[in-house]
Amino acid sequence: MANIQLVTVEPPELPSETPGGFLQSLQKISVGDFFGTLDADTAMFFTNVPGGARSLVFNVEDAGNANGKPIARFRTTGLWPDQADGHPVYDGATIEVTGYEDVKNFRIISADGGQHKISITFYAGVNP
Repeated sequence: MANIQLVTVEPPELPSETPGGFLQSLQKISVGDFFGTLDADTAMFFTNVPGGARSLVFNVEDAGNANGKPIARFRTTGLWPDQADGHPVYDGATIEVTGYEDVKNFRIISADGGQHKISITFYAGVNP
């Protein structure tokens, strides 16, 4: 089994509204960001869901190993992904996870052994 990395995300001092366009029509407010590194030995998850977040948007930047294959895998069920199981994430993809339970249960790991950069923004106020 992979090691577990506990990550605590601190909300910004003052939440900032997302300007204009598509995201504004959904009335999302950013309530926290996380920037870190994934690896194949440590599955990442969050010990808290900041500021009433009801969705998160994430992307993973390839560390140079992709070659058209998944660079990460994630789950929203609370089960742990590994290098072979979970939803695949390809270089350049931006993925949104919606719903408090799915955000709370979000787990992600590197799928190819690379140390990939991950960027996550948490949002509150998603319209149904």
